[in-house]
Amino acid sequence: ASWLQKAAARGVGAAECDLGYLYETGRGVPRDYRKAAQWYGTAAAQGIANSQYDLGLLYVHGYGVPQDYAQALKWFEASAAQKDSAAEGAVGFLYARGMGVPQNDGTAVEWYRKAALQGDASAEANLGSMYLQGRGVARDYAQANHWFRLSAAQGTTLAQAALGLAYLYGHGVAPDRTQALAWLTKAANGGYALAQVLVGDLYRNGGD
Repeated sequence: ASWLQKAAARGVGAAECDLGYLYETGRGVPRDYRKAAQWYGTAAAQGIANSQYDLGLLYVHGYGVPQDYAQALKWFEASAAQKDSAAEGAVGFLYARGMGVPQNDGTAVEWYRKAALQGDASAEANLGSMYLQGRGVARDYAQANHWFRLSAAQGTTLAQAALGLAYLYGHGVAPDRTQALAWLTKAANGGYALAQVLVGDLYRNGGD
């Protein structure tokens, strides 16, 4: 980390960002969230999108800085303005839950969609959930399954479980117990607790 520290001390934004990451994760240096926040903040002020997003996460969790959802939103939006897909999804998440901003499902959907169209797996799953629940959009099982399928292909266990339930109950697809079991098993193998329970139930009740 010594060369990074020298570069960061010279004001090299990318080095400041990388040094923040090392302090956040404890790689090569003792973990220190306050120092991580300081270096992320310096890089974020220079417009480094990754650092803006990472600083936002620290504010969400209160690591190295006071927990402050409004500050998190500020930095997520700055990163999202540079088309960072994770930041776009994070802005959607805060709007969906009313964290640091008045709750607004419609705005959440807009941000989730921006991130999902860039292939962000979490945003794809979250957008699918909004369609499934009819939050911010008309309920649409086919659209929900479309986004769940894209997210599931990237290994998102929530999306895999959601697809399994869609096949189990025939939401937007023809009921298919075999497909339901296949998707739920993927989610269960990934550690998704609800899917583990459902797979057990399906086998006890005549699953393949």
